[in-house]
Amino acid sequence: MTLKQDTRASVLARRKAIPDAERKEKSLLICERFLAEIDNRIAGETPSCASAKQLRIAAYEPMTSEVDVHPLLFAAYERDWEVFLPCMAKDAPDTPAHMVFFPIEQNHLTLAFPGLSFADPRRFQLQLLSSILGGGMSSRLFQQVREQKGLCYSIYSYGTCHDDTGYFGVYTALGRETEGQALDTILAVIRELTEHGVTQAELDRAREQSKANVLMGLESTQSHMSSLGRGELLQGEVLDEDAIIAAYDAVTRADVQALAGELFRFENASLSAVGRVGSADAYRALLH
Repeated sequence: MTLKQDTRASVLARRKAIPDAERKEKSLLICERFLAEIDNRIAGETPSCASAKQLRIAAYEPMTSEVDVHPLLFAAYERDWEVFLPCMAKDAPDTPAHMVFFPIEQNHLTLAFPGLSFADPRRFQLQLLSSILGGGMSSRLFQQVREQKGLCYSIYSYGTCHDDTGYFGVYTALGRETEGQALDTILAVIRELTEHGVTQAELDRAREQSKANVLMGLESTQSHMSSLGRGELLQGEVLDEDAIIAAYDAVTRADVQALAGELFRFENASLSAVGRVGSADAYRALLH
């Protein structure tokens, strides 16, 4: 490998080891600083030279460990700015593909269910469930909603555990015209997992990925200290890496399916929508 490849691999490994809560916090700070810089530049322009409604933002839909720019996208929609996202295009069938930015009016949806508290030992099962359902490009949601049907630009799931409560969310960014079909597919994927469980290959892949993230997190002092602090404040004890890995190793397919059956009760679900969205009644109808 070249020096560039080595450096890239090292940086990606360190970035993937950052805990989700810390990544969200730092991403929000980055977006806030970016917006503050834009506001400062607008304030310094004459009205004839700059108007907030004329601004155009070139961004991206974050995946896995990338900086979460959704706060920036939400702010852009609220301010009626134009948002452009990248895609690969060809000028002709026999020419090389190149990157272009195209304007997009995406909606951002999150389907959420009541989850687990940090003190619940099943949080390790929750992590594996989330990884299988929507934890990356090999996950069920990514494959079926994006890759097979092309209904969204981005989709992933996540579990958030707090002191005495928590929630499980499925996020997707998509066009208004595909919302109904996308939600139908998301609900079908969730029901399929709940009714028939996960395969051993899926569980093994999610388990090894989670265990690798634990070990890589030890390489970052900030990530390690954040993990220690959460354990002490929210649980009153700190689990070492051996105990965490043992907890992941103990999870079975039956555990994951049982937890899915407990969490994914659609009468308890809530749906939030940001962007150029429709009425609340219209979204309620999509869930039934």
